[in-house]
Amino acid sequence: MLEWIRENKKAFIISVSLHGMFLTALFFNWQAEKPKKIVMEQGEVIQVTSVDANSYQAKIKKIEQQKRQKERQLAQQK
Repeated sequence: MLEWIRENKKAFIISVSLHGMFLTALFFNWQAEKPKKIVMEQGEVIQVTSVDANSYQAKIKKIEQQKRQKERQLAQQK
């Protein structure tokens, strides 16, 4: 082994250097790109209520009856 190192000093130095850089990068938690922060914008808050079809139709009928009653009152006043 020592003979091979003496014969191939450049290869050994390059190998040790690359391994050292790799271990240093792992030790310091190196990342190629910094993670991007995701910013969420606050949306508009919408109040939602469920509507029963029967109660909705009942309200419409009530409003129509009130309109008719007002029309009758106006007709009687003239």
